[in-house]
Amino acid sequence: MINLRHMLLSVLYAAALSWLLLYEIVPQWSYMNYVGEYTLQGFLAALGASAVLGMSVPLNYDGRTMLIGSLNYLYFVPSAVYIYLSYSNKYHLYSFIILSIGVYYISRINVYRINFAEIRQNTALTGIAMLIILAVVAQIAFGGLRYFSLDIGSVYEFRDLAAREIPSLFGYIFSNVASVLVPVGLILSVRLRRFILAGLMMASAVVLFGMTQHKSVLFTPFVVVILYFCFIKGRSPYLVGGAFLIIPLLAIAEVFYVREVIQSADVPYFNSIVVRRLLFTPVMLDSLYTDFFSHNPKLYWSTSKFGSWAVENIYNNTAPYIIGIEYFSSDEMAANSGAIGSGFSHFGLFGVIIYSVAIGFTISILNSYGNIIGHAFVAAVSLKVIFGVVTTTDFTTGLLSHGLILLLVVLGLFSSAAQREKRESVMQK
Repeated sequence: MINLRHMLLSVLYAAALSWLLLYEIVPQWSYMNYVGEYTLQGFLAALGASAVLGMSVPLNYDGRTMLIGSLNYLYFVPSAVYIYLSYSNKYHLYSFIILSIGVYYISRINVYRINFAEIRQNTALTGIAMLIILAVVAQIAFGGLRYFSLDIGSVYEFRDLAAREIPSLFGYIFSNVASVLVPVGLILSVRLRRFILAGLMMASAVVLFGMTQHKSVLFTPFVVVILYFCFIKGRSPYLVGGAFLIIPLLAIAEVFYVREVIQSADVPYFNSIVVRRLLFTPVMLDSLYTDFFSHNPKLYWSTSKFGSWAVENIYNNTAPYIIGIEYFSSDEMAANSGAIGSGFSHFGLFGVIIYSVAIGFTISILNSYGNIIGHAFVAAVSLKVIFGVVTTTDFTTGLLSHGLILLLVVLGLFSSAAQREKRESVMQK
């Protein structure tokens, strides 16, 4: 069946994003490689592609629907708008189509979950809280507080300094804690009504932000809680889709206020951070990756632990820094990309196919866990990790460094315990 509600919401969302891209982001940020030009043909193509994407969102009330519905607004519709209004290169378009098929359709294939040892959720929550405290204390012990700051406006000033103060091992620990343990612990605390532990999770996120200066660490807990309640109440597609539609509408209102009411030349903060940085930067970088590596040799995973032993890295550099040097004239800028950029840089369209299939199967596995644990819970705690491997992280890096394997293991533990609790409940009846 066709999802007409998401189709309508996606078209409205695309129209609002188109206005922001053409009349605010491109004029203000063209020096950062944001491009776009209005043509009726491009605009209609963007709306048409967005309608097809919205129609393709599943109609079921499950974790797969929640994840794809969210990705539809966070990445796929903004990508369609940017591709057609910027007349991006053909390899970018082909890659986008491949990834769309992987996420929207390959995820339909049932993949059996892997269950691990049985751990009850109360016990797991206590263990997660202890691990988070241990990670925070260890980072403090190795100098994490030296450049501690809660000033969001100065994160780029202190981020590199803070990273140099602690051993590189903490990069792996921090990412897994912030991406998996804090969100899982927070939602478990809410589900089990252990609000003191919920406060601890929020406080740990604030401390981790102060020590690392990564804004996503600060905002993720709030977003996860909002998503969780939206997903619980989200049997109506209007709720989740309508919530995302608020984003460009707020940005348009902010731009109008800054430009017309107070007539300021300042950068509208919400539009810059959320619309430009979150929604359009990933697709802009996808365009640069496909442009560069369609004319230059591929990496063939020579920069990855999975392929560095077999293939020589002819660039003596990783893809993010290659793009940073080539398009931003900076050897310190890491222009990170996800499934399209990373996949294409390694193996062209075949690399994108491999990553698209892997992401589709991962969503299917998560959906199978949702059948046991609860779809809203699984979707809320996994969206950040899945969004990362789609937009900003190489899939192979996401497995270890960004918590994908840890997420699957944790959900596997909960799944086994949930199955046992269901069996015990049935036997008691």
